[in-house]
Amino acid sequence: MLKATPIHTFRGHQGAVYDVAWHPGWQQWLSAGGDGILALWTDGVDDATALAQHSAAFFSVSAWGPDHVVGGNSTGELMWLGRGESRNLTAHKAPIYALHACNDQTLVAGDGEGVVTMWHLPSQGIPILKGKIATGLGKIRHFGPHPLGTLMATGSGAWAVLSPEGTILESHVVHRRACYWAWWHPQKQAVLSTGQDGELIVTHHGSPLLHLSIHQSAVYRGLVFGDTLWTASRDKSIKAWNVQTLEIKSRKDIAHARSVNAMALGGLHGDVLVTGSDDKSIKVWGPLGLEGPA
Repeated sequence: MLKATPIHTFRGHQGAVYDVAWHPGWQQWLSAGGDGILALWTDGVDDATALAQHSAAFFSVSAWGPDHVVGGNSTGELMWLGRGESRNLTAHKAPIYALHACNDQTLVAGDGEGVVTMWHLPSQGIPILKGKIATGLGKIRHFGPHPLGTLMATGSGAWAVLSPEGTILESHVVHRRACYWAWWHPQKQAVLSTGQDGELIVTHHGSPLLHLSIHQSAVYRGLVFGDTLWTASRDKSIKAWNVQTLEIKSRKDIAHARSVNAMALGGLHGDVLVTGSDDKSIKVWGPLGLEGPA
């Protein structure tokens, strides 16, 4: 489970850390900062490499395939970096809050006006825009996998499912305010979601079955490792829950000095938990034990 203190703390951003991700191809951590920097971090090394710098804040970052990185900023630009070159992709007009590499060839990006773009990466060359969808669901806050396509968490309080062709297959308003994170539970055939209301909601076949107040304020991120659901909140805490029973397993009430905006799993075995915060730091909490992947 969670160690009492982080095994390492990365400091270097001059603004809030809005997103973190693990790059499996490079075996390094990525971060998106309010200082307009996309950074690359190596375990145990204090100094970062700046992959990209911009006058506008970066809100999202993702690895894409074995050799590429994509970052989304507050002007709506996608910064693509790959094989020694980089490009600004300008299909959005609002801040890009969410990125998701569906596979090595396909990536989706979501912005503050509810627009989702779908990108294809050919074996040689730069990404190609394959689709642009105005969802009408408010800010796109998070993407995740779903059996029918891609699961989205949105500013309207809804989670929705986007097909690979770019069609909204279903949409359900379950949160009183913005929905920030959603995850498909394969065993329960249900969606777990968190939001600005501080709640965790379980939805089965479109009907909310369970509402739990799990944090004192907005729950920005969640992830599942083995039988544990981890949540991160504006209230500065991170918590662990049994993903089957939703009983609390452990908690760190002051994980950061300010809001915990970002959370990711990575490392050589995919079991290292990392968080990023408004306090400008990235904390490495270390391996989570022998729970095994979900």
